[in-house]
Amino acid sequence: MSKRISRLSGLLCLAIACIAEGCHPEPAPAPSLSDSYLSLEPRVKAPTVPTRLAVPGPRDQDEAEVREMLFRKEFAGSMPDETVFLSYGSVEGQWIVPPDAFVHRFDDLKVRTETITKAVFPRPGELEPGGNRFVSIRDSQGRRGAVYWVSIVKWRSNDEVEVEVGRLGGPLGGGGYNAVVKRVGGKWMLDLTGEHMFRRS
Repeated sequence: MSKRISRLSGLLCLAIACIAEGCHPEPAPAPSLSDSYLSLEPRVKAPTVPTRLAVPGPRDQDEAEVREMLFRKEFAGSMPDETVFLSYGSVEGQWIVPPDAFVHRFDDLKVRTETITKAVFPRPGELEPGGNRFVSIRDSQGRRGAVYWVSIVKWRSNDEVEVEVGRLGGPLGGGGYNAVVKRVGGKWMLDLTGEHMFRRS
């Protein structure tokens, strides 16, 4: 466990160093379906290239509905007064930036939502006053934040899709899960049978 934490801390320091020099953040993909259920190491890689805008596709409406459903579930567990930075995941080492219209889908919630481009990452090794913990990701006003992402892995049919969901709050805070989402009676729902769902924390 200590080895995994050490590796994660090193990777995140590299990520923060790149951002401090003007790069944009890049998450590693959320965990794959082959990952062990018992793994406790969030997969985070150092950013090397800028963000990219989401590219329109033939399933935009369905994917937006799937992502909205999953994000709303994740926001239920967000920290009080936390700013939520949204992403569609990553491709080729780049955070995917959702369109503003998607971010506004959550205006009805008591959650501050921004795109990933607004996230402020800490300097390498930066600690909070007192030196007891690493500084977290924050917004432009210095409020604590976290990056939340939902990636579309693969469409199995018109009514079934594999997804990756993740959260990154700071150097030692992150995790996520993989699952299958199905459309049942016109509504998108997580498949909770246990066959396809793998959580990492």
